[in-house]
Amino acid sequence: MPKRDYYEVLGVKRTAGQDEIKKAYRRLAFENHPDKNKGKQAEAVFKEVCEAYAVLSDPKERAKYDRQLRVGNFQQYDFQGFDRTNDIFTRFGDVFGDLVGNLRRDRQSSAQQESKMPARGADVQHNLSIDLFESLKGVEKTLVVKRGKETKRIRLNIPAGIESGKTLRVEGAGYPGTNGGPPGSLRVAVHVKEHPQYRREGMNIAADLEVPFTTAILGGKARIETLDGPININIPKGAQAGQKLRLAGRGVKKGRTVGDLLVNVVITVPKPPFTNEQIALARKMRDINDRSSGA
Repeated sequence: MPKRDYYEVLGVKRTAGQDEIKKAYRRLAFENHPDKNKGKQAEAVFKEVCEAYAVLSDPKERAKYDRQLRVGNFQQYDFQGFDRTNDIFTRFGDVFGDLVGNLRRDRQSSAQQESKMPARGADVQHNLSIDLFESLKGVEKTLVVKRGKETKRIRLNIPAGIESGKTLRVEGAGYPGTNGGPPGSLRVAVHVKEHPQYRREGMNIAADLEVPFTTAILGGKARIETLDGPININIPKGAQAGQKLRLAGRGVKKGRTVGDLLVNVVITVPKPPFTNEQIALARKMRDINDRSSGA
């Protein structure tokens, strides 16, 4: 890479005095110092600045360089320069001591100030499993939370309609802050356990309801659990397996929005052993069905 004019490197005129050259060098060396910048590019700029100062701060070397500059041959000037950054520190120990010292003092002062600044405490993570009806109706839980060596009991209100995977935050229940900083938060990840009979489908609740085959044929009442307690519902005559019965307003409640309860009819038959009377009735019903279907 061709060399740049040393005066251009330092950003001074060719008539600049030693004080101006030294001032420009100190500023640029400080800005590009290895203690302040990382990477090859910053190191190259730093070496270039120091090389320019090494030549222009020495009256004999500057005179030799100026002669080359006047004939337009300054790139041929042979600087016996710095192979390593440490060579710069060795050569400019007196001037560089101030720069390095200032940088290090600035960093130490900044670190000390940061260490004394108020800092927020870390958050605490906690997992909580609840059943489906607790998630749908809302519930209050007492959590036993560990914060390092400390154990704390915290009461948590689970809002109605919460979905599995949601995280609740309790401000101020995390680790204490430092230097007067606020404490962190407690973050509770909620997991809703599966129910053998009920399922959530958005704002609706789906439920399987077992109905005796006699009730399915004749119609009648069947009892089912809802968020507001157990109720009896009407099973229409001739209800079919898999038929859906919709109970409006019996689903998930969120503010003014309310879903429905969707009842899936599951028809059951008596379990063996059967009585002679049950067998006789079943045969009679089969014969009636066969006659009705023309079999």
